[in-house]
Amino acid sequence: GALHMRFSDNHDQRRAITRFGERAALAASALMFTLDGVPMLYNGMEVGDASESTDPALFERVPIYWESGSGHLRPWFTPFYQGLIALRRTHAALTAGELVWLHNSDEARVLTFLRRASNETLLVAINLSTRRGGRIPRHHARRCAAADARARAGGASSNVSGGLGLPHLSRDARRCAMSRRRALAGVLLLAGARAVTAAPPAYLERLPEQEIIYVLLPDRFAKPDPQPEAARDGDRLVTGYDPTDPKFYHGGSLRGVVRQLGYIQGLGATALWLAPVFVNQPVQGPPGRESAGYHGYWITDFLHVDPHFGTDADLHALVSAAHARGMKVYLDIVVNHTADVIRYRECPVGSRARTRLTRTSRT
Repeated sequence: GALHMRFSDNHDQRRAITRFGERAALAASALMFTLDGVPMLYNGMEVGDASESTDPALFERVPIYWESGSGHLRPWFTPFYQGLIALRRTHAALTAGELVWLHNSDEARVLTFLRRASNETLLVAINLSTRRGGRIPRHHARRCAAADARARAGGASSNVSGGLGLPHLSRDARRCAMSRRRALAGVLLLAGARAVTAAPPAYLERLPEQEIIYVLLPDRFAKPDPQPEAARDGDRLVTGYDPTDPKFYHGGSLRGVVRQLGYIQGLGATALWLAPVFVNQPVQGPPGRESAGYHGYWITDFLHVDPHFGTDADLHALVSAAHARGMKVYLDIVVNHTADVIRYRECPVGSRARTRLTRTSRT
């Protein structure tokens, strides 16, 4: 069947950290990386970026240039995400295991569920509040302990000393409920059998659910050189380039993405999802309200790379460099998005080419 794409941030919504706050954003990410499906990191999540000032988040007001080792707005976010990714890659139950929701004594504040595979059972508890969590029912602890016993009988070594009896489980569950001074997103993982620590398959052999996808807008990610590039010649209403205006191109490119592949891979991501990179109409909009297609959604040619981002050869080089690192590249081909170059026959010249729904009523 179909897989869920798990995400809390995307270009159509404001970031979770601006909507719900820092702690709740981390809790949402903890849930995203421990549920079934495919987790997706939208660039900026890993440093707790909250710089946007408009909705949707596609039009971030501040350019996002993540330089490895610098520019971290919230430096504690990065190891948090690296830890979540490491957990997911270490335990096969998190990528291919069955999902079983569990009841607990404080379900309005704490989520508990099992991820269960043939050789391991994991208990996940995520505290959604700033209060300390409740107790997990005894029969759920016994269920995990039984899984541990079965694994031992089958010759598998347990990575939880003494099994998963209730005293051990309750103590860790209390630790999982974070205090107000710490990040809210406490994640408890207790394995009922041995962890699967095999290296991830080669990129051509990986299943979709084994991917960790990092999503970015090339114009707002990294420039091709460490130093800011010189201003381009020409009228911005022709070139679309104006790094002082959030609605215009800022100079990020495919070569810049290549330069930062090590940073992306260092987070634990296994795949890269690029916002549309195809030829766009540089500028459009009524007089005084013009903006540029830096986001890639005003496509006029689906067969070639927009010169603002580079060349067709640059895209080939990016894909080759990613494959050399064992990473996949997903291209966002939005056939339902083009520039405003299509006009309906019924629309008079000068009108906006939109269809309108007319409400009719019966009398």
